[in-house]
Amino acid sequence: MVNLGFILLPLYIYPLPNAWTPLFNAANSYPDLTFLVVINIENGPGASACPNSDYTSAIHSLNSHSNIVTLGYVHTANRYNCGASGTDICPATRSQADLQADINKYQKWSSSTAAGGCGSPSIQVNGIFFDEAPTVAANVTYMQTISTYARNTLTNGHTIVFNTGSAVDTGYWTWADFINVFEDTEAVYDMADIGALDGHGVYSEKTTLIIHTYRSNLSTEERDVDTIIDSDHDNIAGVFITERTVAQNPYSAFPAQWNKLCQFVDAAN
Repeated sequence: MVNLGFILLPLYIYPLPNAWTPLFNAANSYPDLTFLVVINIENGPGASACPNSDYTSAIHSLNSHSNIVTLGYVHTANRYNCGASGTDICPATRSQADLQADINKYQKWSSSTAAGGCGSPSIQVNGIFFDEAPTVAANVTYMQTISTYARNTLTNGHTIVFNTGSAVDTGYWTWADFINVFEDTEAVYDMADIGALDGHGVYSEKTTLIIHTYRSNLSTEERDVDTIIDSDHDNIAGVFITERTVAQNPYSAFPAQWNKLCQFVDAAN
């Protein structure tokens, strides 16, 4: 179950011993706070049919926490030569068959070996995080098709998140549980029109925001979290904030103020 006012955590950290401990500690400290956690082994479920022993052990630990919802990473782009610069992401360019193959692999993680799976029921995913997702009306059917496939295939949960990073055509909201409509710096967030991103509040409870390159102090971060999450303000479903930059990879380490972020989000609920 996903309680609104959650943390959306792209956990792109290899699970060396204790590498994921900050998340486990937070889940224990804030039992009423939901963590949507995105697993990304190798730009998706990885080349092997089953996760290695490091991932198997770590994902088992994730799934032992009732307030952690585990999402498998699937990207929709296979070209990155779009836009005026010729270097932009080209969403919705991977074939449906390729996306389905990723989803099937996640499902097989927890399937029995007799059914061709990994035989590890404790490493299931509870949904899919579709990265590099499209925003324009022309691709709504593409996302409708693959999100429906995911819901029909996964047997341990069906939470669907689209990561578009910007405003979407209204047709997308029907096919996702949540859409991440902002993935940018604090400076851009400070100038953003949240109403333009969440349908002027119509879709606030299905909206998430990711803010990286955060430079303000803790009191400002606490204020921003309260504005984002509190039902008397923006009433956004979920958030992630980190000081890390794109050059550092914002998701390859926990934020320096991870514990404070958890505290602020929990208090804003």
